[in-house]
Amino acid sequence: MIPRMLRQKNSQAGFTLVELMVSMVISSIIIFFLFSIQTRMGRAYQGQGTVSEINQNLQSAKQRLLSELRMAGFGLDTLSNVSVASAIDSSEFTPGFVVSNNAYNDGNDSFRVLYSNPSNEVQATAINNSRNKLTVESVGDYPKGTRVVIASRSDACLLVVTKVKTSNSKLFFKNKSPYNGNSNSHCSDVFAAVDNGDPVRVRGFESRSYRIDPNRAGEGYLQMSPSGEIEKDDWQDMGVGFTNLQIATRYFESGDADDLDNDGDAERDWYSGDNQEEGSPVRPLNAVLIQVSISIEARSPHGTRGSAASSTTPAYTVVGSEDNNSIGDWGQDCSGAPTDPCGIHLSATPDASRPDRYKGEFIYRSTTSTVDMRNMGVGQ
Repeated sequence: MIPRMLRQKNSQAGFTLVELMVSMVISSIIIFFLFSIQTRMGRAYQGQGTVSEINQNLQSAKQRLLSELRMAGFGLDTLSNVSVASAIDSSEFTPGFVVSNNAYNDGNDSFRVLYSNPSNEVQATAINNSRNKLTVESVGDYPKGTRVVIASRSDACLLVVTKVKTSNSKLFFKNKSPYNGNSNSHCSDVFAAVDNGDPVRVRGFESRSYRIDPNRAGEGYLQMSPSGEIEKDDWQDMGVGFTNLQIATRYFESGDADDLDNDGDAERDWYSGDNQEEGSPVRPLNAVLIQVSISIEARSPHGTRGSAASSTTPAYTVVGSEDNNSIGDWGQDCSGAPTDPCGIHLSATPDASRPDRYKGEFIYRSTTSTVDMRNMGVGQ
């Protein structure tokens, strides 16, 4: 017979099955909540990382484009224009900055900058009768194949060096499409200045064009043409995931009384549509470019990655003033969207109905900056 005291001790030892089951249920609930919190925190961290990655891409691209815009027109001539012998530029006359609004009929703009580098400047002293051989003080750092701008006080032209003769300091500019040809007639005013003994200088030449590749809209490649589109099909990829590029330009118009952008300053107007392109009849003939606004939009490189997709794309226009604002002319009236106007109301637009660059679920971010065109509109 088991003593009573021993029986009491045995009955008090360990847990019952019910107690164990209750403990397991409570532990499971705690683990579930901890796992849920960790999952939400992980998604939030991924989402912040995605947004940070987009912003880094935008800032990097923006700084590159702004640095180019600040150089536009530098060291060309008093009008910041250069004559170009190019099959692409039929006018053979290009200012330091050119914008193409809706360049490829997809809403995106593109732009080109031209400028010279005076670090290796040399002075021209004589030109031969054939207009393809220039005598200079020294050949400087201009080897064969170098693009140079030859500038007088009022004119400038672009040529490429085809031969260098250091013994008598001569630079040759023989036929080399699309730069040289037909006795370099596009440089006639500059060469006439050489004949007259006026100051004419040779400097290194830089030109760049930027766009979002219209042929790969789904990937969003930001591209640069290192020749400024003077040479055909020389576009190079700079980055991926860029979905919109918008340009707006501001001009000083001395004596103008028509305040097109309704900002209270009739002599300084913003243009954001086709009216900002070179030769537009909308602008007064005496208009001088003083500012450029550039807006860039990019999307998450790997989908949403834990964050909710954007419900709309950013707006780059002002409803009622599409052609005269400081943002651009991309956008539409999206009634009921979080922003009005908006680019595209993604949450209300089926994926198949969107432009290629907005297909899929992504996060979108944008940035807008304005730069003074100090080499083209100084003091205006």
